[in-house]
Amino acid sequence: QFCRISTVKPNSVALRHGVQTNDDILPPYATSGEGVPNIYDLFLEASRHRPIRFECKRPYEPSLESACPLPTPHSLHRFIITEPGRLGIILCRNDQMMACVSSIGSNSLSEIHGLRKNDIICKSHTNGSQQEDFNTFVKLAQSGTRPLTIEVWREVPTSMPERPRLSRHGLSSASKNPFVFSFPTQS
Repeated sequence: QFCRISTVKPNSVALRHGVQTNDDILPPYATSGEGVPNIYDLFLEASRHRPIRFECKRPYEPSLESACPLPTPHSLHRFIITEPGRLGIILCRNDQMMACVSSIGSNSLSEIHGLRKNDIICKSHTNGSQQEDFNTFVKLAQSGTRPLTIEVWREVPTSMPERPRLSRHGLSSASKNPFVFSFPTQS
């Protein structure tokens, strides 16, 4: 039913975007493989084009390295934003004084790349083991630096939302634990 990733090559675009071995690629905008004849063939065809966007399902595995005290299970997500423009996020500090996304602008770069309300911002390239300083992240976000790598802890949902959100790129939040990957245009 699912197309499982067996290998992620070192130094690949997939690795830099956070794709992992044993991720299950989901059919576009669906929660199961029903109605899609062959997800593997569909993904191979789509992978020949850029940009490419796909969702994966990955089981939650708590990080032993994390210095971020999280009260509930969370999963780590990595986003690499290459397009110029405003991120379209508003940050706040949560109860643990961590930088947290309080809202996402409609059709903003953050929404397109998959950031969500309540994501907790981590220091880039630490695999979630360090929190990002609030003011440092604000300065980095306002600088317009690209590519911009954003790592976040996201609470693992225990149930599906009532209605999927629509964006200009179709449905989001299609699976219980989605990882949305958008690879930039090839140079």
